[in-house]
Amino acid sequence: MSDVKELNPGAAASLNGLYRRYSGWLGKRLRGRVGADEADDVVQETYLRLTPYLLEDIRHPKALLLRVALNLVRDEHRRLGSGPIDLRRAI
Repeated sequence: MSDVKELNPGAAASLNGLYRRYSGWLGKRLRGRVGADEADDVVQETYLRLTPYLLEDIRHPKALLLRVALNLVRDEHRRLGSGPIDLRRAI
């Protein structure tokens, strides 16, 4: 079954399905960059930020999740004044 078919039955079910399917993958991608605790926080915030997209067809959910998460990490680093980060390393 394609990711798109899985994501559109209803917003709550879609978000739950996305979380079950990709939260572990996303957390692993982030832990090497920001540490375990912050990665868990970013994963949760990523799913909260994803809700507006659930009304649309999401063709590449992993790409969307990673982009939202990396944007959150970048925004937090900017807020803290941590200097530039190389987003390519996080991918």
